[in-house]
Amino acid sequence: MNSMTVTRTSPVQGAQKPQGTWSAQEQAAAQQAAISAQAGQGGLEQQEGQTLSLEDQAAQLQPVRQNDPAGLPQENTPTLMERMIEAQKKAKEQRDKFRIPKNTRYGDRAIEAYARLSRARRQSDVSAAASYARRQIAQLKIAKRQDDENAPRIQAAINQLQKAVVRAGKKKRDLNREELTEARRRRAAEKDQTAEAYRLRQELRRRQKLRMIREHGYIREAEIDERHQQQMAATRAEFRSQLENLAGSTGDPAVKAQYAAQMAADGTAAAPTPPEISIEA
Repeated sequence: MNSMTVTRTSPVQGAQKPQGTWSAQEQAAAQQAAISAQAGQGGLEQQEGQTLSLEDQAAQLQPVRQNDPAGLPQENTPTLMERMIEAQKKAKEQRDKFRIPKNTRYGDRAIEAYARLSRARRQSDVSAAASYARRQIAQLKIAKRQDDENAPRIQAAINQLQKAVVRAGKKKRDLNREELTEARRRRAAEKDQTAEAYRLRQELRRRQKLRMIREHGYIREAEIDERHQQQMAATRAEFRSQLENLAGSTGDPAVKAQYAAQMAADGTAAAPTPPEISIEA
């Protein structure tokens, strides 16, 4: 069998001749051309790989959306950042709902408690008015820790509400005595004891009239106390402003010490006792 002769194109002369007849120069040129061809093919593959990796990175940077059951993308699905912002808004609204407003008329709560107590005609109504006063006391104690500037006014309102709870108990006893007097009057009327029935009716009216006067006095007392606390708050604010200006304009350590002592006293001092009105029967 004849042997097959391998022929290649010489890179030097451009003519085909057997590889065994190549000179050393031709063989070196052929090896260099093969290396260059392999390097060019590898560069193209590397460039194509880099292009694909950049496309993958661009796809990862796009916001991820969930698909609906039909497989179509939902454009209105919120992203993670949108959900976080919405959660922060809801948390802020929840905090604002339970936040006690500052610089309110704290004395109005005591006035409202006395108004409810005055309108009460049954013992159940009196118990409801006392429960309202106790709830307001609990809320004002929380407000006192949050609002140091108006602490004396808040304490004065707490004192009035505590009085309202005590006076609610007194009104229950008064209503009980009035019911007993009314029952005695009815028995006297049934026995044709006209004089005794008339006396008991007059006594009942006198008790009711005195109780109404006393309860209106409660409201009047709370209103006077509220105005007094407003005046005292304005006086404290003016005095505090004068001390602050004086401490800022002069570098006297004694003035600064007095200013610091006044600031501490405003937050811890008890509310001054307002003018008392005697309304007890």
